[in-house]
Amino acid sequence: MTHLLIARAIQGFAGAFLMPIGRLTVIRMAGTKNLVQAMVWVVTPAAFGIAFGPFLGGIIVHYLNWRWIFLVNVPVCVAVGAMSSFYFRNYRRKNKVPFDFPGFILLGSTAASLLAGIANLTKITADAFIPLGLFAASLSFGLVFVWHARRARHPVIDLKLFANLSYRVSTYAAVPLRIGVASFAFVMPLMLQIPMGLNSLTTGLLMGAAAIGALLSRVVAHRLIKTFGFRGVLLPFTFALSVLTLAVGFVWLTKSLAAIALLILLTGFTRSLVFTSANTASYADLTRCLVNQGVSFAGLVQQLSISLAVGFAAAVLHVRQNITEEPMLTGPDFIWLSVCTGLFALLPVLFFWFLPVNLGKNKVDEQAHLHQ
Repeated sequence: MTHLLIARAIQGFAGAFLMPIGRLTVIRMAGTKNLVQAMVWVVTPAAFGIAFGPFLGGIIVHYLNWRWIFLVNVPVCVAVGAMSSFYFRNYRRKNKVPFDFPGFILLGSTAASLLAGIANLTKITADAFIPLGLFAASLSFGLVFVWHARRARHPVIDLKLFANLSYRVSTYAAVPLRIGVASFAFVMPLMLQIPMGLNSLTTGLLMGAAAIGALLSRVVAHRLIKTFGFRGVLLPFTFALSVLTLAVGFVWLTKSLAAIALLILLTGFTRSLVFTSANTASYADLTRCLVNQGVSFAGLVQQLSISLAVGFAAAVLHVRQNITEEPMLTGPDFIWLSVCTGLFALLPVLFFWFLPVNLGKNKVDEQAHLHQ
């Protein structure tokens, strides 16, 4: 376990650089006129990877040793590193600014305390003071960071980001959205294998339908956003995503694998479309000087939200299992979880309602990134 945790920490450290730098590079290379189409290409493969993971993992576990799940990353990383060194442009900031080390420590402490609290959510019924204390510490560090950022000349995260309506709305909505939706990839394989008794190969094949849905969303995402704008896409499809998230908890009641595959495909399609639209909307009218920090902070929120989603799902199942005193998870346990996550997935509708109606229609404002 110690070996695994150390390796995962190093992997997370490296990954934290890759996602925002890669996304920022694409945004700069694409420009404002091609922002929507570029973000479709950036976000959809990420959603495809998340959806395709259980499919590939099921095949590996069924036919090979589970250690190949880790080994398969090596040639992929080597290939991506070689492609990046060849294709990426070497963007540099003209005016160098000093690194905000106190802000970095405060923001890191906020995230670390929050993640520790999430990891201890399963203790909420026995030792509630542990997760609650960690969440209180995270809140305290966060408040001190806000105080520091307002006074620092070059803060690690400029709070002026949140003066931008689109970025503020999209960032706030991302937290409940990912709590409600990201748990799907965590819970769905459990439900297919425990109450339904399907093997790892069948589970992986069914989960592959989400990857197909994510790819299909790429075909229509750009056209829908250009026609209806971000608000016109996010409001109906976020509502649909919450309904699909709720429906997932009742899958164990059917024996039809075709119906399950269709539900997973629709969930993958809708999830990819919503995340593509929400991520693009957050950068659509940021000024050039704030794009760097906007991408970095969005990446932080994304990773914390995914961790919170898994911790929340595990805590709900743990509490439910303590109430029923059943030794194994049962179908009704997943119904309770789907209700909770479905409600979380519905909350972003309230945030997306405040997005500008014309944001994203026809073309993104060409002056946004030109304004210094």
